[in-house]
Amino acid sequence: RVVAQSARLGRVRRLELAGNAVGPVGAAAVCGSARLPRLERVGLAGNRVGLPRLLHLTRPGAVLRVPAVDLSANGLTPDGLRALLASADGAGVRELDLSHNDLGDEGAWVLAASPHAAGLTSLRLAANQLTDAGADALAASPHLARLAVLDVSHNPLGDAGLRAVLGSRALRGLRRLHYPDAGVSFSTQLELHARFHRGG
Repeated sequence: RVVAQSARLGRVRRLELAGNAVGPVGAAAVCGSARLPRLERVGLAGNRVGLPRLLHLTRPGAVLRVPAVDLSANGLTPDGLRALLASADGAGVRELDLSHNDLGDEGAWVLAASPHAAGLTSLRLAANQLTDAGADALAASPHLARLAVLDVSHNPLGDAGLRAVLGSRALRGLRRLHYPDAGVSFSTQLELHARFHRGG
């Protein structure tokens, strides 16, 4: 709250707060502060933002006002993600890191169905227990057409889910895909490599 209310930090563009305990109230205060109008990135990894009291904030979607937000390792659940997105009117977030949370396939469905995810160009979902069903939901989303980067590494995905992404018309802008090697056939890996790693 002190940082959010400071009159001396108006020129700050990047704010890294990883590994603290600001919680959802502190995160919303910083990201939604009118005194930090130039923020381009906020690092909130490991800050207990996914605690249950997130659901009781008046406007949890203020966290998504900043163009790049790292919410990795916060214990974020599908309900928490739903709360963030539901109140994110005019959300400015373009790069969203949700890695190492507890989203699962339901979280992927929440993202895929949310019009507030339509501005995303980078989405990181590493280590969220996504299965092929979650990949299918993302691949069919009408709201993720602007995605250029998608990270689904360290998830129990197989050929079916990754081939859904490969063949997705909805993800037509995708240029970089981070995916697991384990559980993926050699032929699928070759196709993925050809599309997403050509030219290095």
